[in-house]
Amino acid sequence: MWNGILSTIFVHSGTEAALVADAKARDLLKEVSSLTAPVAGSGASLEEVLQAFHGARDRHIFRVLSTIVDPLQKPSTRNRALEDLPKRTKSLGDAVSSWVKNLVRRCNMGDFINGETVAHCVLLAHECFHEKDVPACAALLGSVKTAVAFFPSLCSPSKTLSTLRELLSDSLAVTSGRLKSDLDKYGIVTALSSILSSVSPSRFSTRKVSFDTEVVSIFSYSYNASD
Repeated sequence: MWNGILSTIFVHSGTEAALVADAKARDLLKEVSSLTAPVAGSGASLEEVLQAFHGARDRHIFRVLSTIVDPLQKPSTRNRALEDLPKRTKSLGDAVSSWVKNLVRRCNMGDFINGETVAHCVLLAHECFHEKDVPACAALLGSVKTAVAFFPSLCSPSKTLSTLRELLSDSLAVTSGRLKSDLDKYGIVTALSSILSSVSPSRFSTRKVSFDTEVVSIFSYSYNASD
């Protein structure tokens, strides 16, 4: 569904394809507006707010939004984007600024739900396994499992994915002894299988729960296409 929209990133303004990209951006803007609460106390209708936002001359606003909602973005980069966004939306008026603030609050990746933290949890779980500290390994994998249930792409980087697969392979290779008993007790194989299943491309493409971040990200890139 989104491939055609993403391809418009490479379209130059003024062409027929750019007009199509603009129409796609308008449609996605309506989808995005359903993720936030109605504009209250501003005297402006939602349609007026969306029109003003769509017509913003500062296209960097949409790149900043893309940075904020990217689950694989570094926290330091996201924090800079969060500081920059209000300065860029201020000229659009209070109603638009408030609407964008609500949108960011809805879709922003927090200090825990981000790729860097999840990657560290996976590496630590791997180390705990080899130290035979199964309870700690289970606790770390539990956090990862919770994160990918909402945002499967958090474990999509090749290094993180390969570490998870290696950990599953190592766990399956244990067939006896105290370690085997602990692995079964804490459900390590089950947890790893669940995580890897969530990250698989077939399930990622159909997960409704991550729709908000996906649509905002694609929506932002679609706007970048019409520069």
